Amino acid sequence: MPKIVSRGVISTNDPDSERSGLSIYYCSFCGEYVLVVDTLLDKVPRRKTDGAFVLDKDKREVLRINANPGKTLLVQRAGGFERQERQTCPGCNLVVAYEPNADSPYLYILDGALCLNSKQQSADAAGASSS
Repeated sequence: MPKIVSRGVISTNDPDSERSGLSIYYCSFCGEYVLVVDTLLDKVPRRKTDGAFVLDKDKREVLRINANPGKTLLVQRAGGFERQERQTCPGCNLVVAYEPNADSPYLYILDGALCLNSKQQSADAAGASSS
């Protein structure tokens, strides 16, 4: 039986590829691991009021969130007030997400709070390319 040899290159770190794997997001400020989801944030709907990414916990988009409970605020909107139970990064206390209440099926991720690459991974890659 002849051997089959494949010379193709597969990259598992390409965030633009169509994949059904998990996406791990890190705090944009300190690089701490914060969120594991089964989709890319760029592919979920966004709120019109503040541009936050909307994750539906009932659809199992959110698999794991590593955040500390923060302050509960009332934010004034055009139609009245909105309650936000904020969640902060465990490494630097940056507000990364909020929920209207604990029973809400939605989790809102603030725009710019999370990124796909941690600061440590970026620093390692920069150090390797410069040597």
